[in-house]
Amino acid sequence: MGFSAGGHLSSVISTQSEFDVRPDFTILFYPVISMDERVSHKWSCINFLGEEGHNNPELVREFSTQNSVRRHLTPPAIIIMASDDRLVPTVTNGVQYYSAMRNQGNECAMYIYPTGDHGFGFGPWFKYHDQMLNDLGNWLDNRQTPKPGAIRVACVGNSITDGHGIDVATQYGYPALLQKKLGDGYWVKNFGLSGRTMLNKGDMPYMKELAWRDALAFKPDIVIIKLGTNDSKPQNWKYADEFKHDLQQMLIALRPDLAQPATKKKGKKSTPAPAATPKIYLCTPIHALKSSWNINDEIISNNIIPIQQEVAKEYGLEVIDLNTLFGSNPDNYLDDGIHPNDKGVKIMSDIISEVITKQ
Repeated sequence: MGFSAGGHLSSVISTQSEFDVRPDFTILFYPVISMDERVSHKWSCINFLGEEGHNNPELVREFSTQNSVRRHLTPPAIIIMASDDRLVPTVTNGVQYYSAMRNQGNECAMYIYPTGDHGFGFGPWFKYHDQMLNDLGNWLDNRQTPKPGAIRVACVGNSITDGHGIDVATQYGYPALLQKKLGDGYWVKNFGLSGRTMLNKGDMPYMKELAWRDALAFKPDIVIIKLGTNDSKPQNWKYADEFKHDLQQMLIALRPDLAQPATKKKGKKSTPAPAATPKIYLCTPIHALKSSWNINDEIISNNIIPIQQEVAKEYGLEVIDLNTLFGSNPDNYLDDGIHPNDKGVKIMSDIISEVITKQ
């Protein structure tokens, strides 16, 4: 929770800190959001950035926290302000943060009262005090918190996990639907990030992102990995020889015990790795019906999926064969032929939840 300049500090922690210290949600009263003193509170900008720093455009942009909101990763927020605030302009601060949250599909509520100026806080003299307490209380009461001891499920992936083309993907993407399917005995979090590759030399490697660090810090019990689609692009697949190694690197980061994979003895089936946390599922990529963004379905089918299956066998992991089970019905895709639509993400969540719950 933060008030005014304290609201800025709260938003910085929410948008720029590591997972372990990031709050579960934030309550921002008339927050300073912008570090541009022309549209914000001048002395808050100077006090935070310093006498020299507040004239540095890069620092101003970096710490104007509407620019740092991340899809799925920035925690929910409620913003409480008065329309007649003359100290910290509402439109260029709190409204900007709300807009950034909504544009990313993150959960956020905003209450702007007609009057109250700046600094009303919890003071009983505030004209809308009772209404504000009711609004805040209702928001807190309706926060969906995980059940104690819930099984943690991390959904790692690219734009298909992220929810490209699904409005408010935090509520309607496949991980959100998976949460609804599995119920409150599970805690599902979306660590998807559009355009990312398994390949560490790809144009946008997943394992170099904050989302990956967050997924590890989440300490999941189950991990759903759905990567490989973007690796099929020509600028990425030129590093094809490293795909298996990079997949192995991801698995070992999640489960160090896999540094010694299950081995197959002659004439015998491979010995599965002993039960360990997290349980990892490798998802094969769904079909690419079109070559949008230079994604190559032939490489996915003939190269990437066989490598995934080979590695899963070596490590005793289960493969969720979305490539087969999801099918290639264009009615389940967006017009780009790459990403599932609302119907498609429901099918994905149904397939994955069935696999998880049968264990």
